[in-house]
Amino acid sequence: MILVFNWKMNPEKLSDAEAILDFLRFAQDKLKKTCTETQSVEVWFAPPNLYFEPLRKKYNEFFDFGLQNTFYEQSGAFTGEISPKMAKNIGVEFVILGHSERKKLGESLEDINKKVLASLEVGLRVILCFGENVKLKSRENIIFEIKSQLKILLQDVPINSENLYLAYEPAWAISSQEIGPSSTEELKTFLDWYWQNYKFPIFYGGSVDSSNIENYLTLKLNGFLIGSASLKPEEITKILNIASK
Repeated sequence: MILVFNWKMNPEKLSDAEAILDFLRFAQDKLKKTCTETQSVEVWFAPPNLYFEPLRKKYNEFFDFGLQNTFYEQSGAFTGEISPKMAKNIGVEFVILGHSERKKLGESLEDINKKVLASLEVGLRVILCFGENVKLKSRENIIFEIKSQLKILLQDVPINSENLYLAYEPAWAISSQEIGPSSTEELKTFLDWYWQNYKFPIFYGGSVDSSNIENYLTLKLNGFLIGSASLKPEEITKILNIASK
């Protein structure tokens, strides 16, 4: 089980980020990369780029650290971008690509696909996000939308790639929206279809917190992509306690 905590454009200060990780580090002995003998739980953090290097140096013994985005070229005149090769060379272990908030900023599925291929090329672990923008009522419409997205996102990606993880992240279910997370029944229906058609490990991201993760743990998921709850040390501790039982 992998728990990925995505800090987005937070916290506002490096010292605030360190305070969260200090709390987690000393709160319980469970907060290690492998938490228990019976339930292996890996803890990954995706901080803002500015915080990556100091946090990795200080806490790498306890957590894995990655980036929230990379570019699709390895070098060149692309002001403000970070190439996968640069990321790999400074110790980045994974990258989140195609998050719904990136798509909202104008990122296309074709560009995300190029980023996936470039990141896999240098050996980065990739968490590739996908999901509906609005809540669709029929299963047929949901499946059609997801198949259409994945056809583009996975173009030319080797089907046996060991570094690719998919993250089902319906935009309507993330914490910044008002609808709320997927129900266990909705998610199970989706996963039944997913495992019949794809073999990549899959995470769920969409308002995951300590109030619902226990129900989701009954489903065939490999991990979770956690947003707003990842900024609350007590909430993270609760999530880890539940996931490591």
